[in-house]
Amino acid sequence: MIRAVKLSEILPMLMRLKKEVGGEVYIFGSVAEGAAIPFESDADILILPKGKHGRKDIFGRAWEAVKGMLDIGLTPHIIVYDPKRHAGLLEEVRKNGVRI
Repeated sequence: MIRAVKLSEILPMLMRLKKEVGGEVYIFGSVAEGAAIPFESDADILILPKGKHGRKDIFGRAWEAVKGMLDIGLTPHIIVYDPKRHAGLLEEVRKNGVRI
């Protein structure tokens, strides 16, 4: 039987990520739906950082969370919100994702 990764397994990592970057952090896709398969699925994460952080800084701050997810077989797919590029995505994620 294939075991799905539960949101509760990565919640501590996501909480740490939120603390590191501030603002809002959402998980969506297969992890939020409870259907993420280790070493097959990714962890879709949308970050709306608080304040002025460069993308490089945000990804640097996210490193510990990324390592933890990789250790349990999930590849993080991190999107740093840009209102020009992600307006539709934000609406969808707020409706169907999980805010951390």
